Amino acid sequence: MPHSSVRAGALSAALLLSGIARPTQATGDVLDVCEVRLTHMFRLEDAVRCALDESAELMALEHRRKAREATSLRAGLRPAPEVSYEQWGVPLTRSWNLAEAQMLMVGVTQAFPTPSLARSERRVAEAALPVVDGERREWALALEWSVREAVILLRRAEESAAVRTTLIDQAVAIETLTKTLFESGHGTTLDLVRARTEANRARLEWYRAKDSSELARARLNTLLGRHPEAALGPVEAEMTVAASGVDALRPELLTADARLVQDDAAIEAARRRGTTPTWMVKLQYQAMPMEAHVNGYGAMVGMTLPWLDPGREAWVKEAEATRAEHDAEREALRRSIAGEEAAARVSRRTAAHALEVIETTLLPAARQAAELVRAGFASGRDSALSVLDALRTLVTLEQDRVDARAALALAELAVDRANGRSILNGGAP
Repeated sequence: MPHSSVRAGALSAALLLSGIARPTQATGDVLDVCEVRLTHMFRLEDAVRCALDESAELMALEHRRKAREATSLRAGLRPAPEVSYEQWGVPLTRSWNLAEAQMLMVGVTQAFPTPSLARSERRVAEAALPVVDGERREWALALEWSVREAVILLRRAEESAAVRTTLIDQAVAIETLTKTLFESGHGTTLDLVRARTEANRARLEWYRAKDSSELARARLNTLLGRHPEAALGPVEAEMTVAASGVDALRPELLTADARLVQDDAAIEAARRRGTTPTWMVKLQYQAMPMEAHVNGYGAMVGMTLPWLDPGREAWVKEAEATRAEHDAEREALRRSIAGEEAAARVSRRTAAHALEVIETTLLPAARQAAELVRAGFASGRDSALSVLDALRTLVTLEQDRVDARAALALAELAVDRANGRSILNGGAP
């Protein structure tokens, strides 16, 4: 099928021009540049590029592609010639005396595949290259999305720790004031115990937030190919970063299309294998010591009979079944991606609405209530318990805002993932 070769070339070009260059062996200079950038304030794009440079998986896929290239160069070539030696009619009683042999022969045999069969086998091997390109693109985008997700989780953990730091400062201040009032006879034991408990609880939550921050930092360092405890500077970006550019075909679908092209080539090769013979030519030098004419030669021409091969139909059926399997898998993948995209857009709308409600309604009301309760406490109208309750409500909403911003960022990432978009190269997949 000639159109298969054309499709294979188009898919290979689309994948190679997709924006992710093949990873190269990391040099000391590249490592130094990445270390300098990541230790200080760095851009998200720089982190993604450093992760791609350091990815052992991408390097493995690059070596796999080189192996497939070598396979494509070898496919369809004629096999190596065979050299043979034969001796006929040597008496058993004097088996060492070759002068009494009827014939001594040295020959060379060469098989010649039919050109059409050689071309079909070469197309099968060449069609494997776009498949590897697609797999490399899949992994590169998956790594980029993992880095972006790790950055979001790190920012959320750091902002949560900042919220807990503010809570500690205010809880300790209330504890100090409550203790002063209690010692002067204007407070209750319940107020003092509650204030101390709230201050200790705030410290515990701060430690938990710091642990989450360290875990998120270790995960990001691991994705960047660095030691989990390596120094890492702040990210020069908002938590919500959406990729620019138009929607694109997911790399998984490109890989599936490339695999179908390879299957078409395999079907054609199976049909050729069952109908196209392989030719063999043999040339011999013959020595006949017992004859008047001692020197001679022999020649032979032969061919295989693929029409009599009992497995010829099974080869075609196997190739066609494999193609049908991959076609069904592609359709299932397409449906899954469509559902993933719809769910991601719904999640983004929900997260954006939740963040808007928190920032425009709930959080301003909680801040106003906290200020009123503080003023009432200062004038003696409200107790320390009322101040702690208002403070806890305010901190809870501050944390809800951090979580909502992270949820919106993760939803934006999910939309980019569903559409196969990247933050590199202007959003090109």
